[in-house]
Order: sequence, then structure tokens, then C-alpha cells
Amino acid sequence: MAGLRGAADTSRDGQVTLGEVYQFAFKRTLSSTAASLTGGQHPTYDYRMAGAGEVVLTRTLARDARLAFVRESGATWAVISRSSGDVFAEIMSSPSEDLYLAVPAGEYRFVRRTLGEVRERTVALAPGSVTYLDPASMTRVAQESARSKSGGLELRNRLGAYAGVSTSVVPGSPALVGTLALSLARDFGQLALRGRLAVASFDSQQDVYHSSLLRATVNADLLYPLLLASRYSVQVGPTVGVPMVRQRNMVGEVSSSFGFAYGGVLALTTKLFDRTFLSLDLDGGGEVFRLDGQTVHRAAASALLGGMVAF
Repeated sequence: MAGLRGAADTSRDGQVTLGEVYQFAFKRTLSSTAASLTGGQHPTYDYRMAGAGEVVLTRTLARDARLAFVRESGATWAVISRSSGDVFAEIMSSPSEDLYLAVPAGEYRFVRRTLGEVRERTVALAPGSVTYLDPASMTRVAQESARSKSGGLELRNRLGAYAGVSTSVVPGSPALVGTLALSLARDFGQLALRGRLAVASFDSQQDVYHSSLLRATVNADLLYPLLLASRYSVQVGPTVGVPMVRQRNMVGEVSSSFGFAYGGVLALTTKLFDRTFLSLDLDGGGEVFRLDGQTVHRAAASALLGGMVAF
């Protein structure tokens, strides 16, 4: 079908002949099966006709819209009608030929697939127009093969471990304290729901009073992708949590207090291997807690770097 719509028209005269479409099918079939275990397939023909000149199978019309493809290797293009959802053609790119297709005017979705990525673009084609399809002008999208599906939603679990620093809201303690964290995230389409547990241990010194503190925070994040590609993503969203501080003073007395944390989170993720990722999390917001019998509201932030495993 791609050949009959103009991809086989090597003479560029607007006519696709029987000989041209056979040569097109022969080369495409041989190149796509050359690496198979059974070897390349070679289409044959058996003509039983008499006459003169070439047998013209299709002709492009002046009112048709023309699509011109960039010269490249290793790419497959799908041309899909937006109104009907029909696939008009699927064509393999060529590094040595200028390929074109002639299609009726209308709105089409173009999907370009290579080994490493998928790009797409939607274009409204006017009658008699010529549109050059440049991959650089197309939007990168995530490959569905990188995710599993369940119940109509794209679902994926990710377990992460992080290390970094966070601000301390306890008087007499360092401004930044070392922090370790674990996270578990699950994707629902483009949205991701993530739970995190962060732990920090540090000391506080106020006048002659010295105490040791253990801080643990449980957070829930809702992440939305600002940028989602095959190898990296940028996600943002709100976060809420419950911080707990356990304090031991000089005489061994232990007390605990709870608060409420809120803010926003920015997650930068890049793919290392098939199921492993490197992630940088930046949090900012505030905390409300009880201190010396009073309700205190203070700013809080953290920066954590870690790795994730998808399963």
C-alpha cells in the first residue's frame, strides 16, 4: 500500500507502475528479512500479459497532499488518519532514496519508531500541499514496551534508595543534616503515586543542654511529568507528610513529637540500564509542629540522590 501511494515511484512522474511496485516490494522484503534465521526472502513474479509500455497501477492527483520523508536508516513511519483511525501506510526509511506518499487532504498522525525512541506529530494537510517530515520537529514519547499494562492503566512499580541532605527545623542543630531515604512508586498512566520514608540522626546543643535526635518523615507524593522521554523524565507535584522527632536528653529522658509537612517535589530521573534508574529529588515546603508547648511553622527543604529499580 505504501508503494502504491507513491513510495515506489522511483521515476517521480506521479505514476506507480507494476515494475516499480515489484522492485519496491522486493527490496523492502529482502532488507527486512536479511537478519532472520531462515535467511532473506526473495519475492518472485509471473507476468502473463501482452502489450506495450509500462502497466500503470496508480496515479497521484493534483489535489492529493504529498509527504516527503528524510533520508535515514533504521526508522519506520506510520501514517494514521485522525478522523477514522485507519493506518494509511507503514513505510521503512531509506538512506539513499527520496521517499514520498500521496494521501487525501486531512489531519494525520505520524509516528516514527526507531530502536531507541518513538516520536510523533499531528499535522493538518491541505490539498496539493507538500509536507517535509523532519524528526527534529516531532515530540518524543515513552515506549509502551517499557511499561506493563493492567486493567487498562499503564502500571509500573519502582523501588528507590537515596542519600543526601535536608534542613533541620530543631533549634541548636546543624542547618543541614545527612538523610537516608527509601521510596516506592507506582505509575497510573502518566501520573505516579509515591511513598517515601526519610531518616536523619543528629545532635542539638542549646546553652548547656545537649540532646540526640532521630527524625523520621513519611511522605506521599503525586507526580506529573513535565517531560517524559524514553531515557529520562522530569516530574513535579505536591507532597504531604508526617514528620516524627524522637529526642533523648543528657539524663536519658526520651520524648517524641509529631508534625505536618507539605510542599512540592521535583524528580529528575535518567535511565541507566533496562530496569535501573538514577534519580535526583528536590523538595521544598514547610512544617508545622509543637515546640516548647507552642505551634511552630518553619520552612523545610531537602536534596536527595539515589537509584531506582523497576519491577
